[in-house]
Amino acid sequence: MIKDYFSNIARGTVTTVAAFTTASKHLFTRSFTIQYPREKAELPDRTRHRLHVVIEDCIGCKNCERACPVDCIKIEPIKVPRSVDLGNSSAGNPIPFWLASFTIDMAKCCYCGLCTDPCPTGCIQMTPIYEFSSYEVTDLVYQFSMMSEEEIAEALRMFEEEQKRKAEEKAEKAAARAAEAAQPPAEKTERQQSESAAAVQGEGSAERAEDEPASSGEEE
Repeated sequence: MIKDYFSNIARGTVTTVAAFTTASKHLFTRSFTIQYPREKAELPDRTRHRLHVVIEDCIGCKNCERACPVDCIKIEPIKVPRSVDLGNSSAGNPIPFWLASFTIDMAKCCYCGLCTDPCPTGCIQMTPIYEFSSYEVTDLVYQFSMMSEEEIAEALRMFEEEQKRKAEEKAEKAAARAAEAAQPPAEKTERQQSESAAAVQGEGSAERAEDEPASSGEEE
């Protein structure tokens, strides 16, 4: 027992000296502590933090929404009619959609960066902003669409009118094809014969027009 008692004292003394030796080495070295938030560390390149969208360059392709593994991106595009021109993005891509809504829920985001790669215009990007904590989880849902409710209603109205016009044109073409198919065979035969006769007459006129200069040359 006495031997163990003095052995423990010796072991404690050695451990204490080793601890003071290790600590004393850092008394004369530069501190690595950063006085946050007054001081901030410089982040490395390609740091993944909060997402940002340059909405003016978004073409509504929804590639980022499909690439997101956690479904934190939600886009509601509205097709632009042919009579409306929204111009091109800064990358030169035509803009075929209005964006009624473009939201990113950063509370769900896993910061994988997969949404930034398939974007054809590069409008969605990972930023170095990491100070966006909030007491309410709903505050982490960011809305990037700049359309008002009135603009969305007008865009939907124009889209519905365009769809109605296309449906009417399709119905008219289908009715014309049905009427043509419903014609009696005799009328079809007469019409085909008249078209064939007109085509033959046209070919004969063309041949005579080609032969006339040749015959006049032979008479000379």
